Amino acid sequence: MKERNRLPPNEIQSLTSTNTTPFQNHIAMVIGLALILICAIALPYATDRGPNGALFFFISTFLAIFAALMTSYLLFGQFLGTHLPSLAVLGSAYLYTGLMNIVYLIAFPDVHRQSTFLNANPYISAWLWIFLQIGYPLWILLYVFIDRRYGTKQLSSRFTKILVFFLPITLPLLIVLLSFIAIDPYHILPQILTENSLPVLVLPARIFLFGLNGLMCISAFSLLRHPSILHLWLRISTLAAFINVSFNLYSGARYTIGWYVSRINGLMAATLVLCALVYEVNKLYMKLSLQNEELARQNRIQSDFLSVVGHEFRTALTSIVGFSEMMREKELKSPDVQEYAGDIHSDATRLIRLINDLLDLERMKSGRMEMTWEQVEINALIQEIVSRTYFTSLPGQIQIKLDPDIPPLQGDRDKLTQVITNLLNNALKYSPEGDTILIGSKHEGNTAHLFVQDSGIGIPQEKLEQIFERYARVETGASRYIGGTGLGLPIVRQIVEMHQGHIYVESTLGKGSTFHVILPISPRPETVSKAVPVAAISHPR
Repeated sequence: MKERNRLPPNEIQSLTSTNTTPFQNHIAMVIGLALILICAIALPYATDRGPNGALFFFISTFLAIFAALMTSYLLFGQFLGTHLPSLAVLGSAYLYTGLMNIVYLIAFPDVHRQSTFLNANPYISAWLWIFLQIGYPLWILLYVFIDRRYGTKQLSSRFTKILVFFLPITLPLLIVLLSFIAIDPYHILPQILTENSLPVLVLPARIFLFGLNGLMCISAFSLLRHPSILHLWLRISTLAAFINVSFNLYSGARYTIGWYVSRINGLMAATLVLCALVYEVNKLYMKLSLQNEELARQNRIQSDFLSVVGHEFRTALTSIVGFSEMMREKELKSPDVQEYAGDIHSDATRLIRLINDLLDLERMKSGRMEMTWEQVEINALIQEIVSRTYFTSLPGQIQIKLDPDIPPLQGDRDKLTQVITNLLNNALKYSPEGDTILIGSKHEGNTAHLFVQDSGIGIPQEKLEQIFERYARVETGASRYIGGTGLGLPIVRQIVEMHQGHIYVESTLGKGSTFHVILPISPRPETVSKAVPVAAISHPR
């Protein structure tokens, strides 16, 4: 299955790396078209006077301030986690917008009722609005440049912390400086408004602001090509900001229909990215919660596994030490020596098998398991394993039912021996003593179907997948006191999947289980020559 969102090894998942879904793209398109449609409907009435809306201005600007500052806070948080310089720039853009709106709100004539503000010239609110409409697009253009230039390159942790400390201090100082310039106590700024009955910005200023915001919008749509959540909603936000400025410039004066539409678009520009941030941060939080639950579950499984392995080691070593002390301290006859030596050999073999299982599982996990590919007669291999390993100790208990038409398959003989032996041992372990075990083969198309059937205690239906998980043991009342580490079946599964096959189990509780192994006669050549990391192997069912 193709992955849509593959990150560099050292990149933390963020809104710049989280891809959009088709549904999100459609929602953004609908919102963008709705903005354009509303503006097209309102355009003929843009210069018509509306009611005095000082309260509307105060509420909309206050909400825009809140949204911009919250967006800035979240973006700086993302920057602190990802170390991406573009996020520092974008966070600065919204911090600048929020702080400048605060000053603009204070200086707005209908909110601050005095004829002048701090003995300022009468154009202070116009200059503050100009600084706001120049600053935001410049920050966005800088963001586009940094994102295109540096992409996912990360800053050092030290430099990231310096910027997080430096920018929130520097930007308020910049706002203070621009506010002092806008106050213009010495009246050195040029006249920015016409002297009509309804003063508007002079033509050069309008052309400059329209062109700058248009350039911002075009850059966001054409240059931010990564299909991320942040870029999607930033495009819509810049569109709303461009419409805001355009309607303000076209309507000419406050409290016109165009002015009201521009204020609504300005609020949209401030809140769209915030809404996307909050939504995606919540999704990331939920994903993190699920990952924490899974990690806690894996931790419990590994803790239980370590307890089981410790018990297995302790039991075997205790037996070895006990028998060796008896051999050392007592004068034993030859039959006794042979019996104790056999017990020591049996326990030592069990320890070696356990250690080999642990090493095999670790090699498979890291993709370092080497495969030796050759033609394997699977029927002959089954007969050899049964006759060599079980014929003497368990005469007649293991029955064989083989399909003579199975051709040789391409595989690793030693690994397939490990698969068959593990399945037989597992069947014998969980079956009543003396019960018959059936092992067989079938030729099905281009696959060899092996099966091992027992009449043991069975497996609960809800636990059928868990038995193949690493470090997991399925304990029922009947199996609780049966020894074992639970490593055998996970190893079997990985070996089968390295042969491009799959394994599954059918079981009825109290009646027995049948394990099925499906192996291709000829695996695909591209995977025959090398070992495949376990994490990269699919799990067909």
